[in-house]
Amino acid sequence: MKNDRTAIWIFFVLLLVVGGMFMLFRANSGYFERSVFGNAGLTELLKSHGVAVTTANPRIARDQDDFERRILPIQTTFLENRLTTWLPSELQFSERKMSRAQYLHKIKSLPTLVIFPKWSAEYGNQSSKPTEQVPLMISIGNLQSLMLDAGLESTTLKRGGLEFVSDSGVTLFAPQYFEEEKLADNCEPIFSTDYGHLIISCSVDDVEHPVLFVSDPDIFNNHGLSISDNSLFAVNFIENWIQDGQAGSLYMDTVSQITLSQDRFKDERQDYERTTSDFARMLEYPVNVILGLTLLIFGILFWRGFYRFGQARSVEEEFAHKNVSSRASLEASAHLMRLSGNDVKIAADFVRQHLSLAAVSLLGEAASQKPIEQLFSYLSAKKGKDAQEFIDCANQLMNPQEALSPNILSQKVNTYKTLAKKVIDPNEFE
Repeated sequence: MKNDRTAIWIFFVLLLVVGGMFMLFRANSGYFERSVFGNAGLTELLKSHGVAVTTANPRIARDQDDFERRILPIQTTFLENRLTTWLPSELQFSERKMSRAQYLHKIKSLPTLVIFPKWSAEYGNQSSKPTEQVPLMISIGNLQSLMLDAGLESTTLKRGGLEFVSDSGVTLFAPQYFEEEKLADNCEPIFSTDYGHLIISCSVDDVEHPVLFVSDPDIFNNHGLSISDNSLFAVNFIENWIQDGQAGSLYMDTVSQITLSQDRFKDERQDYERTTSDFARMLEYPVNVILGLTLLIFGILFWRGFYRFGQARSVEEEFAHKNVSSRASLEASAHLMRLSGNDVKIAADFVRQHLSLAAVSLLGEAASQKPIEQLFSYLSAKKGKDAQEFIDCANQLMNPQEALSPNILSQKVNTYKTLAKKVIDPNEFE
């Protein structure tokens, strides 16, 4: 019972440890998306308005043909042929580190809405207060190099003062915008305010479709959606952008890995019906030889295990088998002792062996420590006077006080057998 309780406690402790690790992994893996700077709120908001959105999972690959549009929020820089170890800490965040090759693959494969960052990823990840080492917002200089790698060489990004500004139905804190005077020739404004453009559409080299760029992430992130009418603007803009809003048409790509791919063989698949001719091929050479050998091997194993060795013995049969083996061993020992003239010792060993077997038969595992003493106690309580005579006779044979002649020894052995039939089992010594 004690061992069972210990095993149960160990099982529960392991269960708690595994559950804790699972919850910790879940909590850490999506922390940024649930923070004020993430986009989990946008996903739920669009779903509540009937827009089917699929969120990227780095461990699940999906078919690119199932989607029509991609939203790509970025919180890092993508540098080509440069090490990321010297990047400013405000641009280093594990969930959003993306190479330029990954970025180009994403914007080429689907029409994409790219959302530039504003807030420091390290500040959002650690939930710490902004300091000189952990600034609140990414510097405009770093964002400008980010835009250069994104394909916006001649477009300039600017940021307003540290205050809320409301314009054209959008309220932003320290609004970040594309400067109107320095908009590249390959770009055109999609949504603008009095202070600048917030969303532009640009043609990027080697990309067949236009790419939309959002200057300020607060239009679509968890922080911005809670301010004023930003959520209403976000839903209306995305619904107009995807046009039809078909199920699974919008892909929220919040991971750096490439998780969408085209199934090149999807159109080549053909369904067919199975007939009896398919089964008939199993009987043709060389498959029929393999099947025959397999059946032969299983037949031999079945015969050897079931027929030759027989079925498994029951507990009663196993106990009887042990008794037979013990008696056979005793008889062999007695034969050797008779040859050497040790009749008294033979009788003593015979009585001890018989009493031990009788104790196990009557008392089971309870007689494993001192079987003869426990058997005597049991018989005294159950059989009374006959039991006492039997015990005295057994003790005289096991511990003779004087030399016994063969005649007296034979009489005592016969008396022992007669009393054993009375107090133990009538079928003893049959």
